[in-house]
Parts: sequence; structure tokens; C-alpha cells
Amino acid sequence: GASTLAKPGSHWHMLLTGNAPLSAVGFNKERRRIVLMTSDGRFPNIVSGLNLYSACYFLSLMGCTDCLTIDGGGSCQMLIRDSGKLDLKNRPSDNGLFEHNGARPVQSCVYLVTR
Repeated sequence: GASTLAKPGSHWHMLLTGNAPLSAVGFNKERRRIVLMTSDGRFPNIVSGLNLYSACYFLSLMGCTDCLTIDGGGSCQMLIRDSGKLDLKNRPSDNGLFEHNGARPVQSCVYLVTR
């Protein structure tokens, strides 16, 4: 169907049609797997980012049937523990440069741990 929230000029219009950094989590019911996704963005000549439609499409390619967006913008960060320390895997956009130094402090996050 058509989104009633996607009226030009609205906040939702940008999320649905524009491109920006975006984080999401999806669930692949068939394989019983959680898929975490973080996309960089705001660098049109390098990586433009995703909108909600393209994020949903990507997660559907990963077999996800249920998805949830987590955050967008400069707070999108993917850290993975490597050799005992957390390693930033993407390039947050807060400093305006396509590098790892654009991360900012965040107040919430999603942790996955093994038993």
C-alpha cells in the first residue's frame, strides 16, 4: 500500500525516501537467526546510506520476515569484540569525514552475548 506518513516535507518522508545512516535488526524465522545491520551514509560519492524501503529490502534478502529499525544518523555504530576489545566496524558520520573517528557517545545499545 501507500504510506500516509510519507508526505513530502515530513520527517517520515525523509526516512522513507531519503538516504542516511541506519541501523536495524531482523529475524530470519526459517533459520532462527538474528540479523544486525548498520549502514553508513551521508557521503554521496562513497556511500549514500539507506532509507527504510532499501533497509527492508536488504533484510528480506537475508531471509528476514520481521524487522525493526533501531537508530539513524551519527549514532549508528557497529562494534564487534575482536581479541578481547570492542572494534568499531563502520564509519559514523558525526565528524563529517568518512573515517572511524566520527563516533559519538550513545545512551542505549543492543548487545548480543554468547553463553
